[in-house]
Amino acid sequence: MKRRMGIILLSLLLAGCTAAKAENFIPEKPPAIDMNKDGEGYDKFLQEYPSPEEFKGKLWEFGAETFRDFVHEDKRNENYSPVSLYYALGMTAAGANGQTQKEILSYLKADNKEKLGQDIGTMYRWFYVNTKSDFNLSNSLWIDNKVPWEPEPKYLEDLKQYYFASLHHGNLATEESAKEISEWIKKETDGHLAPKFEPATPDTVMKLINVIYFKGMWTEPFLTNLTEEKEFTLANGEKIQVPMMKQSYEDIFLTTPEYIRGEKSFQDGKMIFVLPKEGSDPWTLVKDKEKFYEALCGKTQEEVHGVIHLELPKFDYKSDYMMTEKIAKKMPLPFGGEADFTAMGFKNSLISSVFQGTRITVNEEGAKASAFTEADMEKMAETQPEEPKELIFKLNRPFIFALQYKGVPLFMGIVANPTQE
Repeated sequence: MKRRMGIILLSLLLAGCTAAKAENFIPEKPPAIDMNKDGEGYDKFLQEYPSPEEFKGKLWEFGAETFRDFVHEDKRNENYSPVSLYYALGMTAAGANGQTQKEILSYLKADNKEKLGQDIGTMYRWFYVNTKSDFNLSNSLWIDNKVPWEPEPKYLEDLKQYYFASLHHGNLATEESAKEISEWIKKETDGHLAPKFEPATPDTVMKLINVIYFKGMWTEPFLTNLTEEKEFTLANGEKIQVPMMKQSYEDIFLTTPEYIRGEKSFQDGKMIFVLPKEGSDPWTLVKDKEKFYEALCGKTQEEVHGVIHLELPKFDYKSDYMMTEKIAKKMPLPFGGEADFTAMGFKNSLISSVFQGTRITVNEEGAKASAFTEADMEKMAETQPEEPKELIFKLNRPFIFALQYKGVPLFMGIVANPTQE
């Protein structure tokens, strides 16, 4: 019987049936580089790791294409991390062979396993260059100590070199192990996420977990004394009162017949807000892959620089995504009886589930967002300034957002009701 692998956003779980030989390890993360303090070191870094612009574009495409698959039908708040899912699935690709590997690579829009590892590793390092925000990206493997495990040496090397993944052993079917994993996620997200896990099933042999945490401060914080209760219209037409922040500032924006797009910068990164025009809604826009991609990051040549009069509601909520069925439709082999994860150390294993849990908080000071992805494997059974322009940008009905850091979409979502958690 094949083992099944389940994936959870910010956390990956693997299961199988092979006694652990590799020792626990916690790799050192790449050093943070500040070009203003270490110009020579920064120049050397650039020569070795050029900015992965093509890969950044792939992450935007991946995010726009996959988000529409995971949006819930009941028009709730959404907060999805494409980067977390990408890194989690990347770790499965590193342990796959043959057609199984090809399907995962195709889903990730990657040419081959070696290039995927290099791109992921380079982007990982860039996340820690000239950073002014609190940021953390961590990967980990949790191996059940009751079963033999003999991964190919190259698999472990790739996880250390490209993913900086830590390795842990334990009895995954115990409360103690479940608590340890929960505490690890809580620690890696600075307490922003604290999921509670049940003990793994007896067939579970491994968990792969990716965690992302971001805390950024606005370059121009909102004044708290200007925040006031204002009206927000829900998708069903109901009107509610929400704490609405207000500010006028200069930035770029875009107006089209279908939507308005505006931005607000962090000290390191930015949030992008997309408000569909009256008569439409975020869910319709998200379902159109090309139009959604365009709304997030396209038509940059048509953007203008001017004054944005922004009204933005405060919000703080969590999102959960059971991704298994939607991903399995796009890459069925890794979820089926013919899956090949032998490089990972399992001769008879498959992905059983994929789940993501996230949280996002936006207030006067800035934004905080976190996510985890888990996969289980079990036994088988900028533009030039123009003439001054102004934009009245009232986000007082459902809208789309993206949180961009180092040029990639860490998170994207929909605010349907700012008052719901």
